[in-house]
Amino acid sequence: MSSREPGFDIRGGGRLGVAVLVVLLLGGVFSSVGMGAKNKAKQPATSSGTTITGSVFVAREPYSVNVGGTPQAVDLYGYPRTFDFGGQIPNFLNATNPESGQFDFQTINVWDAVNGKEMVVTNHNGKMGPAGVPGRVFKTEGYTAVGYKAGDGVVQGTLRTQVNTFAVPSRMRLVWDFVVRFGGADLSKPWTFSPRGHHPATIWQLKSDSVPYPALLVVLDTDPNNSQRLALDFSERTDPNGRGSLLGRATGLAPKQDIAIVIDAFLDERSNSSGGRGYVKVWVNNRKIVDVARPTLTAQATTPHHWKFGMYLYNDTSPLSFDRFGFWKKIRMIVPS
Repeated sequence: MSSREPGFDIRGGGRLGVAVLVVLLLGGVFSSVGMGAKNKAKQPATSSGTTITGSVFVAREPYSVNVGGTPQAVDLYGYPRTFDFGGQIPNFLNATNPESGQFDFQTINVWDAVNGKEMVVTNHNGKMGPAGVPGRVFKTEGYTAVGYKAGDGVVQGTLRTQVNTFAVPSRMRLVWDFVVRFGGADLSKPWTFSPRGHHPATIWQLKSDSVPYPALLVVLDTDPNNSQRLALDFSERTDPNGRGSLLGRATGLAPKQDIAIVIDAFLDERSNSSGGRGYVKVWVNNRKIVDVARPTLTAQATTPHHWKFGMYLYNDTSPLSFDRFGFWKKIRMIVPS
């Protein structure tokens, strides 16, 4: 095992460009500087039973992201970007302009099995087709699969397959709505259990590339009380000079079964005593795991935050003999009304 901080993305998962973000409403209208809106069908309650009405987040030029109280212009390279990567979407093409051949994510850090080396897929560099990266990022039976394939090599210092989105705005409320299950390289394959702490993985994080650690993150590992169940740890490290803290833990989770997760957060780097409005609430399978008022972004960041998801095995620096996959039926970011 490595001595790295559990769950903290020291290398940041790839340098990202900046993004232009706008809201595409599913029910009602949200507006802000640089944002536009387009009505869609009414959004149902989230899978956790927590009622969230509002809009799937879409990026559209022009836009600027507030970083520490200062607006920063961001670039979408000329195309809108939809923040919904769920399995119901049949491929990875840009949702609003599929004919462009571009994608809605910004980059993917993944192993290139053909050439035997790590690679960065961008939304426009031609290294990935509409179907994804074979065996590592793909669609299957209504899920988006993202995972580590047995035998793959090191990507940015550790083992990982990680999707990185365009930039996320701050000083506003956002909701992440997930339904995910964990297993082997396809839906029929089992999860390979290991002792807790041996092969943990960050499956989601909110991070600026200008700081070494994510502000918020979710880590998958073996349940500390049951060697045949999984646990999800919800943590923060908004102060890069501090140790960070565990906010809550969901235990007793079975592999190969859907897990519903809702993360409701007001993104704010300021402390609550200094006028900040930050909070984070988390539900897992209808049970509230986290409810805390606190900063939710890194105050020292000088570039926007992005959210990243996948399988980041931060303790592992040499190939494994087994697979680690997340299958995402839902993975989207919503602006609640």
